[in-house]
Amino acid sequence: MVIINVETGDCEVDETGLQAARSLQAKSPHARLFGMRLGYNVGVSLRRISLMNISPFLNKKLARRFKGYDFDGNGYVEKTDFEQAVAKMCEAFGHGPDSAARQRLYDFTMQLWQRLVTTADANADGRISEAEYKNAFANSMLVTPENFEQGYRPFCEAVMDIVDVDGDGRQSLEEYELWMHTLINVPKADTGVAFRLIDKDGSGYITTDEMVEAIREYYFNEDPQSIGSLLLGPLDS
Repeated sequence: MVIINVETGDCEVDETGLQAARSLQAKSPHARLFGMRLGYNVGVSLRRISLMNISPFLNKKLARRFKGYDFDGNGYVEKTDFEQAVAKMCEAFGHGPDSAARQRLYDFTMQLWQRLVTTADANADGRISEAEYKNAFANSMLVTPENFEQGYRPFCEAVMDIVDVDGDGRQSLEEYELWMHTLINVPKADTGVAFRLIDKDGSGYITTDEMVEAIREYYFNEDPQSIGSLLLGPLDS
């Protein structure tokens, strides 16, 4: 049995779940626990992946990303947060409900939501806490770089279809600022430095490839001076 503290994401594994539950309750007497019978070996692997991937630095970055997902600021990520963010961004770029590009971005966003709620919503309340998000992200999306590529490149391409107003396959600083602010809730004041770092060739524009690489660094690069570390603004703000 795998027993999970749904508030902190901590988990313990044993054959019956009894000792695991006692151990977690000793740490947090009022914790809400969730149990899964996955098979002992699978549970041990799950615990090891979680402990291996969420470093203190990644923990800060995931906290910042969660804040971007939480569109209404209520402390939880819900389906409506995704829906409202897509609508706000698309309307800012002039894409109404009948836009094919808007529908494509919505579809990819709903796939992301479904993946998150399926893996993270341990107590089945239809919303995801920060701890649930961190645990699910580390366990389901950061296992290999290949999984990351499959999930994020189509998303970045869908974003480019919206923001690339003149159709030249790249985005300007103004376009970047607008979509990061409307879709991911990043203050415009925090986007300029990241844009200049992502724009490695100094052209004044960034491409889909450059965006994918920057996002990859955000989740995989442990260097605080890397491009990815500033993608969503200062981590301590």
